[in-house]
Amino acid sequence: MPVKTVRDLIALAKSKPGEILYASIGNGTPSHLSAELLKSMAGINLTHVAYKGGAPSVIALMAGETQLTITTVLLGLPQVKSGRLRGVAVTSMKRSSVIPETPTVDESGVKGYDSNAWYALLAPARTAPEIVTRWNQVVASVVRANDMRERLLQQGAEPAAGAPDELDKLVRDDIAKWGAVVRKLGLTAD
Repeated sequence: MPVKTVRDLIALAKSKPGEILYASIGNGTPSHLSAELLKSMAGINLTHVAYKGGAPSVIALMAGETQLTITTVLLGLPQVKSGRLRGVAVTSMKRSSVIPETPTVDESGVKGYDSNAWYALLAPARTAPEIVTRWNQVVASVVRANDMRERLLQQGAEPAAGAPDELDKLVRDDIAKWGAVVRKLGLTAD
């Protein structure tokens, strides 16, 4: 692929509507929805090819079966470092501290694009506030510890710990954003 930037990708996709194949780790997965969000926001037409997992989708890309994938830093970075794949952009709103030289999709011209995986500890809705606060404090201290921070960065994760109300907002915002993508695609859970 003669693509080195998101702008290059958009220009190529617009010149060849539907001809660029993108690999995902399966229908309705984060890589599928992230690419569909990119298609929608950039006004491009890419063709989806679903694989059964991250490794098969990356192998398909390296083999030339597809021309693009959105994958995790953990899975993609070794292939980029080896020269077998080219990293074009990260999908989070801010650059990855693991690969800070790689721009974000937002920086690259698709303003507002943000697709970021996150992990959280959840408790039953009626859990006492003092228990939630204490769990939050303990988890935040673990995540901020230097050894844990380094371990998470080695996995391609960006360590972060926020307040419970920030998590609540994140969950609600993601439900609205990804729900719209799912409805647009007509995906169902059957």
